[in-house]
Parts: sequence; structure tokens; C-alpha cells
Amino acid sequence: MGELIGTCGHKITLKECYANAIPVKEYDKEGRRVVCYMVVCDKCLEWWKKKKLILHNENEQKEWLDGQG
Repeated sequence: MGELIGTCGHKITLKECYANAIPVKEYDKEGRRVVCYMVVCDKCLEWWKKKKLILHNENEQKEWLDGQG
């Protein structure tokens, strides 16, 4: 089996591949709010948590997209 590379660009384990799939706050190239789905390593997961950019459920995602979060 080859290497697994996360969306963050770092090598990830199979465990991280399943455990660290996260929806995050982002903007598209026109500046509109979007939800991006990423798979990240443990170190980057902590960065996303620290910056409070992870959307934890569908309600948070909807609020973000509606301009409330």
C-alpha cells in the first residue's frame, strides 16, 4: 500500500484518515462562505481546533453558510 497524504499535505495514518475527516469554514475565490471537507494529520487537526474553524454538525454548517458563524 502506498502513502496516504492528507488534505493538509502531510503523511497520515489510516486511523487519521477516518478519525480526522472534518468540515471547516472556508471562502471560495469570490469571497462566499463555503464548507470544505478535509482529512488532516493529528497536528493539523489541533491547529484547526485552536483556530475554531471546525464545523461540528449540520446546524453549525448551515449557520456558517447563512452568515451567522
